[in-house]
Amino acid sequence: MTILTLHGCLVHYFLALLMPMAVVIDHAGIYAFQPQQFNIARHRPKNAVVVKQSAVSLARSTTPTVPTRIQLQSSTSSSSSSFSANTTTDPTKPLKGCICLVTGASRGIGKGIALELGTAGAVVYITGTSSSDSTMTPPSSKENAAATALYSTSEETGGPGTIEETARLVTEAGGVGIPVYCNHANDDQVQALMDKIQRDHGRLDILVNNAFRIPPGAPKSLFKPFWEQGAECWDTVHTVGLRSHFVATCMAMPLLQRAQQTPNNNNNNNNNMARPLIVMISSFGGLTYTFNTPYGVAKAAVDRMAKDMAVELGDSMCVVSLWPGLVMTERTKQTQETGDWDEYVQLPLIDGLVESPQFTGQAIVALAVDKDNSKRTGKYHVVAELAEEYDFDDVVTGFRPPSIRSLRFLAPTYGMTEEQRKNISINSIPNWKLPFWVMAMGQPPKKANQS
Repeated sequence: MTILTLHGCLVHYFLALLMPMAVVIDHAGIYAFQPQQFNIARHRPKNAVVVKQSAVSLARSTTPTVPTRIQLQSSTSSSSSSFSANTTTDPTKPLKGCICLVTGASRGIGKGIALELGTAGAVVYITGTSSSDSTMTPPSSKENAAATALYSTSEETGGPGTIEETARLVTEAGGVGIPVYCNHANDDQVQALMDKIQRDHGRLDILVNNAFRIPPGAPKSLFKPFWEQGAECWDTVHTVGLRSHFVATCMAMPLLQRAQQTPNNNNNNNNNMARPLIVMISSFGGLTYTFNTPYGVAKAAVDRMAKDMAVELGDSMCVVSLWPGLVMTERTKQTQETGDWDEYVQLPLIDGLVESPQFTGQAIVALAVDKDNSKRTGKYHVVAELAEEYDFDDVVTGFRPPSIRSLRFLAPTYGMTEEQRKNISINSIPNWKLPFWVMAMGQPPKKANQS
């Protein structure tokens, strides 16, 4: 889960200046700022169209748009790119045959990413330490795996949050899910994972570095000052997070290079991708204070790692860092049900503003099939802003959640009471974005008593 912490004076000024305008717009019944009215089709890849899906309405005050996914056209028109799309490919499965690895995918954002890659037709390797297969889990790790198992509260998936469950759902979605037990703090297990991919397929088209270990005692422990957390918190979020992202990328490089050397190759079935894609799941915490010092340092380093790797790889691969917004993961829902969310996090979970785990996966699919994604390499990208550019909605909720730095997110979250939110349409609030340099000056909100 990713949380924006902006209560600085500039944010208050921003809200004070623009909130009256948003209210006037709503009361006048003018909805000039609804996202479906923006002409952003020009930002879609040339070989992409929109697929309509059924919508799930979640908000009282916001009418969801019909959710969309990116798919390839079956047109035989030539592309200006040297890596033209395979016109015989099923347009609803733009990543059919592509080999993907999503680390830490037994639940949460990783699970959502794996599901969307599977829906796009990919072969998806799913790693984690929560496994229902006793033969897969190393004996020395069984106790740890059982202790970290978190049961899914999703009505769509149900059941335990394990790598096997995710793999099953990926296969049911139209891909091929392959569960692999892997503790990403153990380099030998990571190398064994890469060896398996080499034996099975000999290449890797998409690597998603998502695995992240939350310190014990969360969420309460997340908000302690650094001198109370000490080295344990630092080692936890840097070992399975920053370090594991680096190690996995290093060990996967021969597989990624193999995919890069044979683009648009019918034998490889990766001909809808111009280049391999490496994704780091990061957050706004790399830019503005979030949770604690070790967390912010880890996320900032992940963003810098993507930037520097892109320099060394050039345009042979696309390396990006993604910032999800406020995501309704199983853990978020669990803390909401126990009351820990309201006590420690203290941010309202507003329908229409909260993202599903699949939303990030949709962004990754869109990036993967974008022939011009080299222009995005080495940068961090807000998932909600990619949704605007590639023109897709959250396939689970039916909404297009706004960027966490937008007035549409900030005003209801920080500038309105619950009663005020009931009387205004969220989509009537302008979708203007707070500059990143202002975000970087943000102050953390008031936290609950830690005693």
